[in-house]
Amino acid sequence: MRKNIFAYFQLSFLNTVIITLLITLILLFIYFISIKKNSYGESSLYSSNTESKYDSSKIDRLILAISENKNTIKDTEKSNAELIKSISARLDHMDKLLANPVQAEEVVLDEPEEEENVNGDLNDFIQKENESYQAEMIDFSWAPKAESDLEFGLSELASRLHFDLVNSECRTTRCNATVDFENYELAAKYGARLAEIPLRGLNCAKSIGMPIPGDTSARYQANLILDCSQQIEGKVQPIY
Repeated sequence: MRKNIFAYFQLSFLNTVIITLLITLILLFIYFISIKKNSYGESSLYSSNTESKYDSSKIDRLILAISENKNTIKDTEKSNAELIKSISARLDHMDKLLANPVQAEEVVLDEPEEEENVNGDLNDFIQKENESYQAEMIDFSWAPKAESDLEFGLSELASRLHFDLVNSECRTTRCNATVDFENYELAAKYGARLAEIPLRGLNCAKSIGMPIPGDTSARYQANLILDCSQQIEGKVQPIY
């Protein structure tokens, strides 16, 4: 009898221990699951907050860029609008010219007229400069040295600009040099350069007269006129 009772109590103890272990395991399992869920929840929340902050930062930078470039955007829009307006006006004008060939011919004929006016003004200026030169007397305290500088400077440029020096003379404030080209084509090509290149010792305003000849293939002479009044008055210094 005592053995049966002892065996009963022993079995009961083992059952209690097993049940306790099972309950402990279940509780631990539930505990770990809850921790894991909290961990995932916090990670998700952190990720969500990070993305939200990142998106907010991107939006702020975009707003700042738009604000800083607002004037540029407006200027671009205005420029594009003016360009479109100009192109549209030109297309309308072309349509009118195509619709009225007579008017188109008149426009074409008007262009040389403007060129003639420009050439006429230039020729008038050259003529006045030449008249001023012709009216001057020779200043022997200035003219010989200026004439020597002029001849030396032109001789240095002669081969490069394809001309020959015919003669040169200086008077009171002006000098005149006649240069000879093989034909008018060379004169038109290099004459302007001759008037632009500075000459050593003479910081003078230069102009050159080159009216179109009847025969452009014949040898051609041009007159280079120098106005040295500014240098003589000390307003500019000679070039060396």
